[in-house]
Amino acid sequence: MKYAFSIVILALSLMACNGPAEVYKDKIVVVDSLLVELESHQARYNLIDSTAINAQIGEIEGLNKILHGPKVNQDDKEFWTTKLAPFELVITPYQKYLRDKAKIEKQLTYTRSQLLSLRKSLKEEVLDTATASKYLLDEQKAMGDIYMLLIKRIEPTIKAQSIWDTSAQKYQALADSISAISINE
Repeated sequence: MKYAFSIVILALSLMACNGPAEVYKDKIVVVDSLLVELESHQARYNLIDSTAINAQIGEIEGLNKILHGPKVNQDDKEFWTTKLAPFELVITPYQKYLRDKAKIEKQLTYTRSQLLSLRKSLKEEVLDTATASKYLLDEQKAMGDIYMLLIKRIEPTIKAQSIWDTSAQKYQALADSISAISINE
C-alpha cells in the first residue's frame, strides 16, 4: 500500500508537470497553421504576372491620358460610369502593385523565414514561454499585415489582370476614336 501511494503521487506529479514540449506543442500547431496560411497567400501572389504588368503599364498610362483628356465630353455620365469604370479597376491596382511589389515580396519572404525560425526554436525548446508567446503574437500580427496586402494589393491586381486581358483592345479602340476627334468640333 505504501508503494502504491508513492506511485500514485509520482504519476500525478508527472501529469501535473507539463514539460516545455507539451507547452510548445500548441504553439507549434499555431505556427504550422500560419505557415499554411502564408503558403496560400504566396500562391495568390504567384498568380500575378509581374512581367506582363511591367510591359503593359506604359500603354495603360498612355491610354489613361487620352481617356481622361480634353477631347472627352466631361458631361457624358455613361462614358465615365459605364465605359471607363472597368479601366479604372486596372490602372490603379497596377500602379499600386508596382509601387509596393518589393515590399510585398520582402514581407512574404521575411515572414516565412521568421515562422520557420520560430517553429525550430519551439521544437528545440530554446525559448522561454513568455518570449515564445511574444514571438508568436508578433508573427500573427505579421500575418495580419500580409492579409491586408492580399486584400489591398494582390487580389485587386489579379482582378485587374483579368479585366485587362479581356478589354485591352476595347480601350485601345476607344482611345483611338477619342484621338480622332477634332478639338474644334
